[in-house]
Amino acid sequence: MEKRWHLLMVVLAGLMLFSLQLVACKKKTPTPTPTPTATPTRTAFEAWLTASMGIGSLQENYRVTIETAAKGVPQPTSVTIEGQLQLKGNNRLDELTITVGTTTQTVREYLFKDKVYVATMVNGQWVVREATPPIFFNNDDSQAEFESLYKRGALVLAAGVTTKTIAGEKCDQVELTVDLTKLSALDRKYLLYIGGLSSISSMEAYSSAIASFDVRLCLLPSGVTLESETTLKLNGDALPADGIVSSHILTTLTHYEINPVIPDSIFVLPS
Repeated sequence: MEKRWHLLMVVLAGLMLFSLQLVACKKKTPTPTPTPTATPTRTAFEAWLTASMGIGSLQENYRVTIETAAKGVPQPTSVTIEGQLQLKGNNRLDELTITVGTTTQTVREYLFKDKVYVATMVNGQWVVREATPPIFFNNDDSQAEFESLYKRGALVLAAGVTTKTIAGEKCDQVELTVDLTKLSALDRKYLLYIGGLSSISSMEAYSSAIASFDVRLCLLPSGVTLESETTLKLNGDALPADGIVSSHILTTLTHYEINPVIPDSIFVLPS
């Protein structure tokens, strides 16, 4: 169980920002992404991308399933998370109930412009510590990097868009695949971050070991992502003996509210 919780905390710090929602501060002016050829897939994706940049605050309830495979572990580590998100600009709070096997833990994760804090419940009290992941993208930076990857052709849309119904609401499902030949060193670190591996050691080795990255998104024209599924695979030969060789993250919203009034007091760390 100790090994499983270690893998969980490696994955957790990088999980939350991308797999739940790509949104930016409402102060940004949305700029349409120019496209050489308009297709149904591009139209659906770019409408979502532009709308997401206009979301200033967001509340979400969500469910996450994470599976990671490591070289020294016979079976994949499976984690389920029930979470509640409060997001306002670059400030966000995730209240999480995390289950690994039969063990459950309650965690709060606070992400600010350039700081990350994790609070755990100990004897009925919140104990807060500052996390220092080797890679961190705040909300605005993550949005900008994701859009840059798409504009440069490093994130390639698959042909075709399908309609999916989640909790009675229809969304447009699109798939994107990374073109490894167009990735910079920063791009590779970003993929590790949104793939849940922001806190691993041997960062340079992991960056070089990326073999593939795919993401499936179910999008609403309002800018909300009803469901996201990311799969990151790495070349195990280039990694340490206990290195993580793949991560698969599936996130599904169960409730959301766009641009609610969220008081700043929500983001005050427990004392």
